[in-house]
Formats: sequence, structure tokens, C-alpha cells
Amino acid sequence: DTQVLDPLLRIVRVNCDGASLSNLTAVFAWLDFAAVFILFVYLVRFRFYDIPKQIEDDDLQQVSVSDFSVLIEKLPARIPNQRDYERLLTEHLESRMRAVQNAHGDKKNPQVCEVTLVRDFKGRLDALQEQARLTQQIEVQKAYHNERKLAKLTNKKAKLDQKIEMQLPAEEELPVLRAFVILNRVADVDSLLYDYRLAKFSLFRCCQSRRKRFCGHGIRVIGAPQPTEVLWENQDVPWWSRLLRQICMLLTFVVLLVISLICIYVITVVGKSQAGNQLSYIGSELCDPVVPETTGNATQYICYVNVAANWTKQYAVGEGGDILNCWCESMGYAALVEDPSLFETCSSWLLELGKSMGIMTAASTVVVVINLVLQWVFIAMAKFERSLSNNELNYSMMQKIFLAQTLNLGFVLFTVNTYGPRVLRDFLAVIPGVGNMLMRGPFSDINRGWYVVVGATILTNLLLNMFMVPGLNVVGVILSKFMRCCCRGRVKHHSELVQYYTNPEFDLKTKYAQLLTTVCVTLIYSSGLPLLYLIGFGYMALMYWADKITLLWYSKRPPHYDAVLAKNAAEAMLYAVALHCIFAVVMFGQPCVFPSQSLGGDLGSLIEKNAGQASSALGSFWPRLTQESTWMFVAFFAVLLAFWVIWWLQWAFAGTFGAVLQAMWALCCASHKKQDEDVMEAVKTGAEDLDGTLQSLGSKAQKFDVAEMLSWEEAKALIEKNGQTSSYHWWEHPDQIELAHHMKGNIGVVPQGDGALRA
Repeated sequence: DTQVLDPLLRIVRVNCDGASLSNLTAVFAWLDFAAVFILFVYLVRFRFYDIPKQIEDDDLQQVSVSDFSVLIEKLPARIPNQRDYERLLTEHLESRMRAVQNAHGDKKNPQVCEVTLVRDFKGRLDALQEQARLTQQIEVQKAYHNERKLAKLTNKKAKLDQKIEMQLPAEEELPVLRAFVILNRVADVDSLLYDYRLAKFSLFRCCQSRRKRFCGHGIRVIGAPQPTEVLWENQDVPWWSRLLRQICMLLTFVVLLVISLICIYVITVVGKSQAGNQLSYIGSELCDPVVPETTGNATQYICYVNVAANWTKQYAVGEGGDILNCWCESMGYAALVEDPSLFETCSSWLLELGKSMGIMTAASTVVVVINLVLQWVFIAMAKFERSLSNNELNYSMMQKIFLAQTLNLGFVLFTVNTYGPRVLRDFLAVIPGVGNMLMRGPFSDINRGWYVVVGATILTNLLLNMFMVPGLNVVGVILSKFMRCCCRGRVKHHSELVQYYTNPEFDLKTKYAQLLTTVCVTLIYSSGLPLLYLIGFGYMALMYWADKITLLWYSKRPPHYDAVLAKNAAEAMLYAVALHCIFAVVMFGQPCVFPSQSLGGDLGSLIEKNAGQASSALGSFWPRLTQESTWMFVAFFAVLLAFWVIWWLQWAFAGTFGAVLQAMWALCCASHKKQDEDVMEAVKTGAEDLDGTLQSLGSKAQKFDVAEMLSWEEAKALIEKNGQTSSYHWWEHPDQIELAHHMKGNIGVVPQGDGALRA
């Protein structure tokens, strides 16, 4: 019988028992829906409850420099007595804190402990850092007596010296951009923020009272970041320069992304052409790929496995070529393994199949390598934007890497093999060069052949990604250990030893980007490819151990990170859940692979009564939305879409009318934060048993900030005991310590008694 059985009548047999596949599809769909719904609930809790709660708990329980610090912006660049800028700013801030605290009954004397002025070096600070690095390299080459490299570095430094034009005035006379100020108590910080609560609005800052102005200029006071977050080399870059750099890098990012997409597209197409045609047909429009178009007199053999299954072995061997290959494919892999004679007969077909699999695996490897190269390029691009803080820089890097890798890994292959609607194909044909290749793949639907060609390649891509990404971390650790063991006895300068024994940075932004890529691609295709869940689990398990080893033993102390990366990662996963719903409808609604019954009962009747306009608008796609295996995903996606609209409306409202409401609240309803003296006294009395004391205080101690009971000197000793930076001075920044002694002659006077420089 050469006729194909109706796909909707297929059964699944286990021993002597069987069940209709159309009944089991709904079970598979509900299991998939339950999994993604549980993930959605967890992500919502993680993003909107766990992260804010963890931020609040860490802020209350940990003592950090930012607890005692504020950032002063909109300062006058120059004042009549420029050399006394720091003293005058200190006196002004102390007078404002004293006025607020006296008005609220606090008689303690406020004190400014440290003022770090950010000076305008006309964008030369980064160049001065490069100059310091060159100076260090010249000293190294002198130790080796390498005249060739020494001359090259000397010439390079001479050109940089001319570019910098070292006729800079003394540091005390340079214009001031902003200031980091450390105060003596948390109460002082609260007083200053309360006094300048309206200064974040431009209108109120223009109308700022004379008492609050500094040298006639309205200033803004906000909470300061941690010292390790500050990128000192970018602090003197003007805002318009950063904006132009961001626009330039955005355009460059789009260009590089398009180039990478085209490269991967071409590599995939070439790989398919070299691998040969592995498509088969069973005579059903629902199950078969698109029949290839014939050009001229060229014809392509189409293998109908339902017909080939009725051929005899003698006939297939006698015909040979495509006939024999088609017959071998109709026999199935299990029969070939069990029957040695069949295996020998189909050896040529198996060799061709192995060749095609090898070619597609090589193409997948190239895709992973291109993603790694793009990762390094985008990191360099993000640094060119000159962000003011590490968190801004890391967020920019994470976004670029995640977007590029997700498109390259999950969507290019899908687009290559998709046969789009005629309108879309005609529209894309106008693109020169590649227009005639877009949306002209063999699959107009996610049918049985799609899983063999596209699904298998996606699994291969993620499988390679699962081993290559953690493997590179391990290789980096091994290489670092090898370099230390082999080169430590050959070095002639201490800076080389410092370089070999200084662990690299733990690259958190790329970890987030790679994790998001794996999670998003897994969620998008996992409805029809549940093996992706196992690969995703394997990736996370391998990355966990690789990152644990790297972070604890082979990475330098990371800077302070805020929750921006975690928040944005959680939000990106929420969007991936919505994409999962769309692809679940497409996959579970495919009647050949996942046959399913139409939705019945009261809900089915209700849909039939009100489906007139929707059915006519969606055409042939409407039945997929109303099946037993898809309706829950449609409803869930509608709920997600509604929440998404509300989310963006809230964002738009917060950016317009929300600012007005915030200003009104700050003007009329804001109150000065006052410490609970009972709690403070109880904590000081029971300092030896702090946990027991806080527990005995009950609800009063739930919002108790440990930093409130310390002065800055006590907090500073605690911070330095934990090995953290306790100052905003640029020469105490972990990234500047090694080069500070080279730079101090070019950027004013650095205190000689500073411990960081004595080393």
C-alpha cells in the first residue's frame, strides 16, 4: 500500500498497549506548559521580590563606603579661590548638615571626613594611564637589554608625550566636574540627601535658595557608588562625547551584527549545499518539506520513503544512486544496525550521511567561534563608550553580547531553512546580493523534516556551546598556572612577576550574556526539542563548577556589583517565556508531528460562537490556536502581552507625569529620616550578642542599618579589615595602584605616606 496513513490516526505502542498520539499530544503540551509556568512564577518572584529584598538586606547588614558617601554634581568648574575648593566645599556641606540636624533636634556635630574632587584633565587621564604603562614596559625592556623593543617603545612614548602636551596646570587649578564626599555618620548622609531632595529636578535646582547654593551655583546631591565602581579614566570625558561615542558604537554594533549574521547565513547555506540533500517525503502536504523549484532543465530527485519501502533489495541495488539511497533511508537506522547485509548494502549512503553530519557540525563549530570573537569585539566597543562606572560598562557589554549570540545561535539557522510567504520572499528579493537566498529554505512549517535538519543542528550548536564555554575557562586557568611555573624564573623585573601572579578579572557580564543565550534558545525551541532542557542543565552544571573554581582560586577580587545585571537578566528571561509560548503554538499545533484534537466542551463552544472575525483574519493559522494542545499557551501569551503593555505604559508614565508626581511628593510629603534612639541604645548595650539583641527588639529592628551605629573611622577600620577599598582617591583604586607611582609626576602630588604607593 503506497498510500500514507492519516497522521491524525497514528498510535503510540508500548508492548501490547497503545494510545492515540492525538490524545497524548495534549498531555505533552500540559507538561510543557506546567514547566514554563513554574519558571515564569519563579522569575517574577526573583525579579520583583527576591532581588529587591536581597538589596535591602545587604544594605542593612553590610557596612560599605557608599553608606557614608554622597556624590555632588553640577558643581561650578571654577571659583575665585580655586586652590581652596576642597575646604570651601567642606565648610558649605557641614553648614547645610548642621542646619538640617538642628531643625530636627539632632545636636551631634556633622563632619566631612574626605572630599575627592574629580578634575577635568581634558580627556587626558586615559592617555596618561597608557603613558604610565609604556613607562613600565620601557623599564622592563631595559632590564632585558632589548634594544629593539626599547627603541620602539621609546618612540611610541615620545609620540604620546607630544599628543598629551604635558603643559597642564597644577591639579589644584584644574576645573572641577564632581566630587565624592565621605561623611562621618549615616545620619549626616540622610540630612544632606533630605536637604537637596529637590535638586535632582532641573526646575527646582534653578530656583535653589542662596543658602544651599555653592559659590552661587545650584548643586545636586545623590547617593554615591562604591569606590571600585568608579572608572577614573572616564571621569573627565564630557557628556556629549560619551553620547556621541554611544551613538557611534550603536551604529557599529548594528553593522557588525549584520555582517556576522550574513557570514553565518552564508556558512550555513554552503554547509547545506556541501552536505547534500537529506530531505525525504511521505506524500503528505502536512508532513513534507517544500518541493524544490526546478530551474531550467535541471531536475532534483525527490525521495518518497512510503513508496521506497515497498521496493525490493534487488531492485534498489540494481538501480543504485538516488534510488538506493532512498530505499536505505526508508529502511530506518535500527534495521541497518540489526542486519549486517543491509548495513553493507547501504554503506555508501551511510558514508554520505556521515559526511553531511560532519559538515554541519563543522558549520556549527564556526558559529560558536564567531560568537566568541564577537564577544571580544563587543567588549572593546563597550569600553570605547567611556562609561562612568563599572556597572554601566558591564550592562552595555552584556546587552550586546547576549543579543548577538542569541541571534547567531538560535535564529539564523531557523531563517535559512524557512520557506516564507510569497509576499515576504518578493520583498526580500530586492536586497542586493543575498535577497534571493532569504526565506527560501525547504520548510514552510515545523514538520518532521525540520527536526531532522534544523532541530538536530540547534541541538549540536548548544551541545558544542555547553562544552566550549566552560572549557575555555578551564583552559585559561591551566594556561595561567603553566605561565607561572615556566616563566617565574626567567623574569628580570618585578612588574612581570606582578603580572603573572595577578589573577584575571572574573568576567561577570559575559557569564550573564552566555547564560541568557543558552536559556533563551532553550526556551524558544524546547517545546518540540525537550532534549534542550537536558543540554541547558548540563551547561549550567559545567559552568557552575568552572566558575566556582575560577572565582574562588583564579580570579582577583571583583569590584562591587549592583543588581542591574541580575534584574535585566531576569527580565530577558521573562521575554523568552513569551517566545516559548509562540513557538509552542507553532510546534504543538503542527498536525503531522503533534496531531491534536480541537478544543471541545463549553470553552470550545464559546470559541466557535465568537470566532468569526478572528477565524477569517488568521485564516489557516486559526485552527492551531484552538486545539487541546495549544489553547493554554495562547491564553498565557495574551496575559503576558497585557502585562507587557501595562509595564511599558507604566514606564512611559514614569518618564513623563511620574517625574511631576515625584517632585510633588519630594516637595510636600518627604520626611527626614531619623534614627530610632531606643534601637541604637539597645544595640550598643548588647553589642557582644548583636543577633540576640536584634531578635529581642522584634519589628523595630527589622529595618535596622548596622552602619548607623558606627562612625566613619570605625567603619573604615572594618572595611579595610575585609580587604576592601575605603577611599575614592584615584590612586587607591585597585586598577590604578600598580601605575599610580608612574602617573603621580604628571597629575599633581600624590601623598607620599599612602600605603598603596609605598609598595
